[in-house]
Amino acid sequence: AKLKDRTQPARARERAAMELGRKGGPGDMAALFEALSSPEREVRGAVAAALERLKPTTGAEAVEAIVSKEKGQLDTITVNEDLRRLAVNIRRRSGANGAH
Repeated sequence: AKLKDRTQPARARERAAMELGRKGGPGDMAALFEALSSPEREVRGAVAAALERLKPTTGAEAVEAIVSKEKGQLDTITVNEDLRRLAVNIRRRSGANGAH
């Protein structure tokens, strides 16, 4: 619940994402994918790491859409590199061709 609650401090949401990465499961994927649109880089980085740990097999398109939307924004470059890797790994796990 903390991850979705944008009234929570970024640090609390970051910790919630890390916890889901450690103990979460397939049922937590939707909340994590939703949190990728967070404006806080720390939260997004933790969400990307959590998703990598949970190894989703779908959702590459949603991740790529976020990266594409923010292309050229200097403050998101590092996190978006993590998101690009996430999208490629999702595509590999799903067996989809054409990973970007």
